Amino acid sequence: MAFGSPGWMWPAWPTTHILDQGPQGLASSRQVLEQAGIAHTGNGRSAVVTLDNVRFGLLAYDAVIGPVDRTAIAADIERLRDKADVVAVQYHWGAEYVRTPAPYPGHPTAPRDLARFTIDAGADLVIGNRPHWFQGVELYRGKLIAYAHGNFAFDQPWSDETHRGVVGLYTFYDDRLIEVRYVPIRIQDWGPPRLAEGAERAYILTDMRRASEALKLY
Repeated sequence: MAFGSPGWMWPAWPTTHILDQGPQGLASSRQVLEQAGIAHTGNGRSAVVTLDNVRFGLLAYDAVIGPVDRTAIAADIERLRDKADVVAVQYHWGAEYVRTPAPYPGHPTAPRDLARFTIDAGADLVIGNRPHWFQGVELYRGKLIAYAHGNFAFDQPWSDETHRGVVGLYTFYDDRLIEVRYVPIRIQDWGPPRLAEGAERAYILTDMRRASEALKLY
């Protein structure tokens, strides 16, 4: 059912924050991005951005609200491969407030399984989010999976962990990922982020490394 149709209702919990202001908010967000010349994607909508003659194809999906259509995702990736040198897929997935990727309670989709399926389907890079905590990264078949960057600009002031995150910097040479850097950030008060410093910066990087190493154990 299309958003904004007479029979539209709020989806059952859990939901995504893009719908916090209903279908009008979703439409407004898309309009603002388009007016600013910012490519956006989601729910099967793809985008292609060219940087230094490299075409980056972008896809994004929700893996929390309802079942994941893997056939459709594989088809989207295959179609985008003809238009892009690098295909990056982003997911809204998994349990919240955990360092190790895990399914959202009651949802059948495990982030790690879905990530590996996505690489098998032809993606070059998979980036997830939603847990509100940063999580580890791993290589699968030579491709990088980043399970969660943590919060960036978000109003969850009740804990240090929801005030911490990373910004991922992914450097490609032609169609090859040759360098990855994670820049630790600290959210101030109710939203604006700043670069993490000193002991907190070291803590974030160390804990992210430990979370990545733990992925090898299961």
